[in-house]
Amino acid sequence: MRQEPVSLTEASRFFTSDTIMAGASALGFRSSGTVAMKDGVALVKDEGQWRLHGSKEAIQKVRRVIAGSESPSPPAES
Repeated sequence: MRQEPVSLTEASRFFTSDTIMAGASALGFRSSGTVAMKDGVALVKDEGQWRLHGSKEAIQKVRRVIAGSESPSPPAES
């Protein structure tokens, strides 16, 4: 499992505020914006710094979306 620092501004190009809120409540965090999960990557606030956690391939996909060279996957139908 890899960890990579990321700014919240960058991450918001991949994770929407809705996924951040849902991820936080699903994992039992009381404050929103602590964690988000999407496409095998978790966005976690750790000691004041946002980090991406996941496989090398999954993090590379997030980085491509952040860079604008790939589109994010559409939201899952519920």
